[in-house]
Amino acid sequence: MPNRRSDDNTYQLGVFVSGVQYLKVQYIKGGEYALFLDATQNDGMMSLQMQSPSGVWMDVLAYGLYMRTTTLTMNQVGLVLPSGAVRIYATAAVANVAAYLVGAG
Repeated sequence: MPNRRSDDNTYQLGVFVSGVQYLKVQYIKGGEYALFLDATQNDGMMSLQMQSPSGVWMDVLAYGLYMRTTTLTMNQVGLVLPSGAVRIYATAAVANVAAYLVGAG
């Protein structure tokens, strides 16, 4: 069984943020994570994005699914990510967004 990198940090991408399109950018170490994402209002779509080596921001694709939601709560989603910059992107008005990446440590 391959040994995956561990990261025991919690990365705060946004806490009670409203009316913005890009939430806080964080640089992660890479490894196994849980994404926690919720909002009290979501009039569009929120997605987890990573910055490519060329500097382009892209929606994260994990296990064949894009990490996007049109609902108020995404709950918790487990994923494996490389090291790099991450952020939450909202396509329309959102209210009270709380978003965290928590390392599996």
